[in-house]
Amino acid sequence: MELYYYPSFSIALAIGTFLMILFLALKHKNLLKEQKSDNKLSPPYSFSRVQLLLWTLIICPAFCLNWGFSEKHTPFINDDALILLGIVSGVTLTSGIISNVKINNNKLAKDVINITSLKMNLESSNFFSDILKDDDGNFSIPRLQNLVFTMAFLGIFIVSFLANWKMEYPDFDSKAYVLMGITSSTYLIGKGLSK
Repeated sequence: MELYYYPSFSIALAIGTFLMILFLALKHKNLLKEQKSDNKLSPPYSFSRVQLLLWTLIICPAFCLNWGFSEKHTPFINDDALILLGIVSGVTLTSGIISNVKINNNKLAKDVINITSLKMNLESSNFFSDILKDDDGNFSIPRLQNLVFTMAFLGIFIVSFLANWKMEYPDFDSKAYVLMGITSSTYLIGKGLSK
């Protein structure tokens, strides 16, 4: 394969990857929703699953573009992209564990007394309302904070990656990861503390 085919192919591959992930997420909306409960209602959207989707939508195509535009044309992903994806994956897994514990506690408590419904047992109202409400159904400042910083990190990642059409992964300072860790842990602690 001649050198000039790599960038063109990587652009097509990145667009195809992005569209495939987006199509699957839109077609199978349950991928982005809270675990389905026993009722027939449409469950609300999950903040952590949406966050994981956003980072996957950015890092997978970036991986394809970096391969096509790098001089060696070898698949490469830097530590920063792996750390970002790892943080978000860890948040999604931890959030799922917290939700499962709450579901089990809710089932046990219903045998004894009637307790308030968890968010996952409620009907989805709308996308932004769902992701910004905690498990008690109240709007959550930690979720808003995490969403704002996620959007800022995504924007910086995209702009830095595309700068001068070099398709090189950005290097974040270690304090940026501390900031992301603080916002993620605040979200998870808030999720764990809600009823």
